[in-house]
Formats: sequence, C-alpha cells, structure tokens
Amino acid sequence: MKSTKIFLVLILVIICIASFTACSATEQYFVFGTFLTVDVASSVRPSKDARTVKSYMDALEKILSPTLEGSDLNRINNAEVGVPVVCHAETMEIMSVAEYVFEASDGAYDPSVYPLVRLWKFSGDTFGELSAFTPPTAAEILLKKAVVGLDKAFKADYENRTITKLLPGAMLDFGGIAKGYASDLARDIVSAKKMLIDLGGNISAKGKTYTIAVANPSRRDRQFATPYFGVLELKDGECISTSGDYERYYTVKAGDASVYYHHIINPATGYPADTSGADGVVSATVISSNGAFADAVATAIVVLGKEKGLALLEALEKDGRYPFSSVVINGEMKSETFGNISFEIEV
Repeated sequence: MKSTKIFLVLILVIICIASFTACSATEQYFVFGTFLTVDVASSVRPSKDARTVKSYMDALEKILSPTLEGSDLNRINNAEVGVPVVCHAETMEIMSVAEYVFEASDGAYDPSVYPLVRLWKFSGDTFGELSAFTPPTAAEILLKKAVVGLDKAFKADYENRTITKLLPGAMLDFGGIAKGYASDLARDIVSAKKMLIDLGGNISAKGKTYTIAVANPSRRDRQFATPYFGVLELKDGECISTSGDYERYYTVKAGDASVYYHHIINPATGYPADTSGADGVVSATVISSNGAFADAVATAIVVLGKEKGLALLEALEKDGRYPFSSVVINGEMKSETFGNISFEIEV
C-alpha cells in the first residue's frame, strides 16, 4: 500500500512538471493566399498556441479579403458611390497606416491600385489562371488608372468607423499591408513566451532574437544561384517585411528573349515598377515595431526606386511616428542599409 501511494505521488509530480515545462512546436498552414508558419519555441501548449494564431489569421482574412463575400473590403468595393460602409476596428487601423504611408510616399504605396492589379491578373483570385499571359493594352491601363488614388477614390471616417467609395469602379485592397498587420497582432494573442510567426515573408518575433535570412533576388529564369542574399537580426517585438519583384510574375516570350512582368504595380504609370539598373529596387526589407507600416513601406520603396526610396526613409525617420530600419537591394544586386541594422551579406 505504501509503495502504491509513492508511485501515485510520483505520477502526479511528473504530470505537474510536464504541465509547467515549456515545449516547442512548428506548424504550417495556408491563409491569406500564402503559407503561415508558426514556430513556438517556449510554451506549455505549443501546438494549441499555433492553432490559435491560425484561427486569428482566419478571422482577419474574413474581414480584410477583397474577394470573400461579406468582408469589409468586399462590401466597400461593391457599395454604391457615396454610401458609407461600417467597418471593423482592424480595417480602420490598417486604413490609418495606409493613408499615412500613401501620403508620405506621394502615392507610391496605394491600396486603391487594386483595379490595376486585377487587370494585370496579379490578384489572389486571378493570378496564374491563364495558360498564356497577355499584357493589358495602354487603353485598358489608362481606364483603370482613372479610378486609382486613395485620396480621391475613398474617404475614411474614423469617428464613425466607416469607409466610403467616391468613384465608380474604385476598389480597395490591403494585400500590401494586411499580412504585416496580421503577423504583428497575432504575436500577442497567445501565452507563448518565445515565438516566430512567418506569414508569406512577413515575420514577427516574440521573446528572443532570431536570425532572419533575406531571399536572394538575383535570378536566371527565376532560379536562384544561392537562396539567401544576407542575414540580419530580428529582435523581440519587431516585425520584418520584404517586397520584391521575384515572387509573383509572368514570363512572356519576345523572340529569343523573355520579358518578366512582376506583381508590384506602380500606381503612377499603371505598369509593373521598373526595378532595373542602379536606381531600380528588386528587394526592399523593412524592420519595425509596426508590421503594417513595415509592409507598406517595403512596397513603396520598390515602386519609388532607390534614390526616392531612401528619401522616403529619411522623411519617415524625421517624422518619427514608427521606429524602423531597412535594407534596399538595387537592380545591380548592391545593397544599402538604413537605420540601426547589422546586415551580413551571404552571396
């Protein structure tokens, strides 16, 4: 009897220790049209924490997706001109950051560019749907450009939490900012002490410093000679977003040559941003405590090019709303850093 009691006590002790010992798990899902990887490094229930992050992402996608029926953006895009659409708090938070970066970048980042994105077949529901891609005509581009411009196409009322469409055919998409926002906010909804969230390259760190690799944007028929251009550190509470011309694209044969059309559309021209040469930007990485901000600014830099992109970073640093640092890689595969950042080149 005595030995039985000792045995039961030992079992209880083991159970208690297991309950309070931090464990780890890595889970992968598909959400926001891309892969979500949740690496929980320190948690009592790591798999549950990972699933909680996934559930949170699913809920955000139902609010922010422009194609899901009933989402805020879908209702805005399908609303009549002049009719305010009541939105969730998350939508208004993202809209606030979007307007800030839109104004700071002179429209280089513009979530109202969605009609052009759809015209070029780069939206989540149109990309890759054709066996052979034909670029849109100049007339088609001009027609869609007429309804692009966040300041003229939409109006946000933050007090009443509404967004109103101002032009027929105008469409809003937070694809260039929502994933950064989601990876940022998801970090703090679980009890895990240490965790890394990667949503389509928008990465958020919690509890420790991680070494993050920046993808090598050089290409030969889109095949990388080496996978990473360089590495940097991502600290607790920081988010990193990278925009580049090498992830989503179409290849069109022109005689013996190939022409690449990538997915980052310049709202000013209606065409994919020019990323070639010393002033072109093939990859822009931004680290900030605000994931939405990092995501939007990275897109703006690719559109602006190196010279104007660095000028934008200087203006944002002077304004001081969000702390950040950045790595910019130009069309000649030369990198330049901005802010307090240590970037080790690997190529």
